[in-house]
Amino acid sequence: MEKAFGTDAYLKHFDRFVRHFLTMKTRSIPRIRQVYRAFKHYCRDVAVEDAVAELHRFAGHYVRITGLAEETDKVLRRMFEHLDRLQVDTALPLLLEVYDDFAESVIDVEEMRAIVADVESYVFRRVLCDIPTNTLNKTFASLAIRIDKSEKQTYVESLQASLLLLTGPRRFPGDAELEGNLQAKDVYSLRTRGYLLEKLENHKRKEPIRVNDFTIEHVLPQNPELPAEWRSALGNDWKREQERLLHTLGNLTLTGYNSELSDRPFAFKRDHEGGFANSPLWLNRSLAKLEAWDTAAIERRTGELTKRVLQVWSVPELSDEGLEPYRRRRDSKVYTLTDHPKLVGAVRSLFDELHNRIMDLDPSIRQVIKKKSIGYLLDGHIVDINAQSRRLRLHLDVKPEALDDPDDRVEDASGKGHWGVGDSRVRVRSADDLEPAMRLIRQSYLRHGGSSHD
Repeated sequence: MEKAFGTDAYLKHFDRFVRHFLTMKTRSIPRIRQVYRAFKHYCRDVAVEDAVAELHRFAGHYVRITGLAEETDKVLRRMFEHLDRLQVDTALPLLLEVYDDFAESVIDVEEMRAIVADVESYVFRRVLCDIPTNTLNKTFASLAIRIDKSEKQTYVESLQASLLLLTGPRRFPGDAELEGNLQAKDVYSLRTRGYLLEKLENHKRKEPIRVNDFTIEHVLPQNPELPAEWRSALGNDWKREQERLLHTLGNLTLTGYNSELSDRPFAFKRDHEGGFANSPLWLNRSLAKLEAWDTAAIERRTGELTKRVLQVWSVPELSDEGLEPYRRRRDSKVYTLTDHPKLVGAVRSLFDELHNRIMDLDPSIRQVIKKKSIGYLLDGHIVDINAQSRRLRLHLDVKPEALDDPDDRVEDASGKGHWGVGDSRVRVRSADDLEPAMRLIRQSYLRHGGSSHD
């Protein structure tokens, strides 16, 4: 595997790769400093030889996806470069599994490209709509579960449907949301501004340009003391209009003559030897035909470029009728913490603290959210938590008499109706109850495959 990565890349990437591999396999995200321990846990249920062989196979996929080795398909190679520029490491667990299916001919190259394009659109539309990224790791960790591999034609469709059915902070922004966000957005301040303009320029272009060969040009200059001709073009309220429109998409382009164009009047920028009218770039075509560059022209070009954005980073095309089977499947099987209405206020604070302590026991522990309870599993149920109005009720899948319980906190729930797995009931009413509860949870953890040492 070190040979596949190369010595320098191996030292930098290997732990990250193993983390993504384990996330793909277990649907649980280990901490980067605990990947070795998490891999040992993974190997409890898999022969070491098989696990190493599998790791080696997926290492080959990883180096191609991340550009550490050359992908043979030129289109895919370019698409992986785009993902790298977006820095979407969180998508790697999904991409590793999909690439493995591609390598095994479960899907063909066109389907692989379609999935990579959908991932790229999903991530970048969220960037343009200022949606926080803190949900992406869990989103991508769980998406592969929803791929329907039973029939070839449902593979891509099921993944697209899963993306389209995401809601709230995990949503795939639609055209209306994206269009609305782009009208006044400060695009110039984006880390990905070069990527954005390069993709717009190269859309359907057979001989792509590299943005590094050009500089980003503000058509309306950045100079806070605009020359008289520019002030006249913007009108009496020129300063406010400059601030409002300066960094918007419509006012940005690419040029190799930035220093020559500078703050010069629009007619000069258009007609100069290296100006817009003489530029080979698609981004400058509309500028070459204009007589003036004022508020209306900037807003109009923002609208035109926004339409191209919607095409380049498109939304998968699935009708409501096509989505319905996947919506029913999702609604019947998937629950989130928002489905537990009593998990609010002080009870939510208790739950969050307890959740963190449980997950700190072992990176391999999985959280399973059910309709009436939230479970934590290793080889079996460690604990199920049910939120009530003023407390948390815990059930441990260990007989009460098998627990060391010096504080007499455990109730025998056998023969009593309850949500959750296990006959040992424990109540958590305040922060003072957390550590006593954790002493009991640790015992259940050890009985269900946990390790008492690294």
